Amino acid sequence: SRGLGDVYKRQSKRFTITINEDEYGDSLLYIDDNICEDLGWAVGDELEYEIDEVNLSFTLKKVTDE
Repeated sequence: SRGLGDVYKRQSKRFTITINEDEYGDSLLYIDDNICEDLGWAVGDELEYEIDEVNLSFTLKKVTDE
């Protein structure tokens, strides 16, 4: 674990998710099932991300076919 945390916000809810590092140096993050359920995410959904370098955080959003 690199000790980094990122915050997910939705309608005044916040979650801190720790980013871990595997033996190859790749970043991994585990998103709790309750958070996924709240967001309507499921295994196999495509997510996109936006990095906020000022706040050292990022936002994940489900890709939708619109």
